[in-house]
Formats: sequence, structure tokens, C-alpha cells
Amino acid sequence: MKTMTAMRLGTIFIVLLTASCTKTPEELIVGNWQGPEGTGSIEFYQDGGVTVRIPEEKAPVPGIDSISGNWTILEDGKLKMDLSLMGESTTQIGTINFPDQNKLDITNEKGVVDPFTRIASPSDSISPKASASTSVVGVYGGKSCVYQKLEFKEGGKLYISVAGMEIPAEYEVDGNKVLFSDGQGRGIVFTKEGNALFGGIAGICTKL
Repeated sequence: MKTMTAMRLGTIFIVLLTASCTKTPEELIVGNWQGPEGTGSIEFYQDGGVTVRIPEEKAPVPGIDSISGNWTILEDGKLKMDLSLMGESTTQIGTINFPDQNKLDITNEKGVVDPFTRIASPSDSISPKASASTSVVGVYGGKSCVYQKLEFKEGGKLYISVAGMEIPAEYEVDGNKVLFSDGQGRGIVFTKEGNALFGGIAGICTKL
């Protein structure tokens, strides 16, 4: 009787162990991955979103510390990432390999392999859709901003500093879009990318 029970428990253990090792690439890739030193990280979300975080000294535009987009695993098993920055889109395709559940190698189209190490599990990753209305609260300005200062406060309150005056206003956040009217009644739409707000003729206002 004891022998039969032990055999059954052993069978159950083997089944559970096998199940834990047969995750699909779509399941394995979800999470936050740290790249080689000085290269930043990539976070893959379960809903197909992706965020590439970039070290400040390697940022393509001052104030930009992340690039967002979408990811998918193609039929041939390759990883496709569609990324966008300042209205421009780019597609990157690479071969992926998982030495184990906490290691990820991405080989780009030039054959260069970038190794990544898992730093957060899938359950720790917040969906970009759930966090789409990321808070814009803070003070923005800089040499590329047409305003001296933009101070966003909780509750949709905004104070615009221009020509030595402080003008009260209100703002709304819709995904990565920030909408408000300036002191002249013009409707302004900023696109938030990392710590920067891109407003077309209103320039680029970075968080101070």
C-alpha cells in the first residue's frame, strides 16, 4: 500500500515538473529583463505591450528614458517589436532563446546577441494599458519649451508660467496625451514620452 502511494506521489511530481518546464515563449517572455551593463532593460507585458528603458546618457532625445510599443512572437518563433517615439515608428525582429526561465538571449538581424536576466516576474509587471494614464504631475520646462514653466498638480490643475505671469489652467490626461488650453485659449496637446512632453510648436518640455 505504501509502495503504491509513493508511486502515485512520484507520478504527480513528475507531471507537475514537466508542466512547469513546458511554458511557451509567449509565457516565458513576460516580465522585466535587465540587459548588459549600461544598456537598460526591456519589460514585456502580458497584454502585448513592451517598454524599453534607456540609460539617460544613451537617450536618443534629452528627457526620454523609455520607448513604448507592442511585441508579438511570429510563426517562425522570432520576436517582433513595434516601437514608437515622437510619432515615428520602427520595427525590430530578433531571434530569442531561453537558456533557462530567468535568462533571455535576443539575437538581432545583424547577428549580435544581447543577453538579458529576469529582474521581475510576470506578476510584478503592470500592464501599460492599466497604467496608460501615467501621472504627469510635476514641473516641466527647459530651453526647448516655449513656456517658462508648466506645473501640473493633482486634480487636473495646471499653472502656466509665461512672460513673467502665472496663468491658472486645467488639463486632462488621455493615455500618453496631455490636453490643456494655454493663456491665449489655444488648445495644446502634448505627447508624454518618459520625462518629456512633446507639443509640436510648443516645443519639448522636460521634467525639472
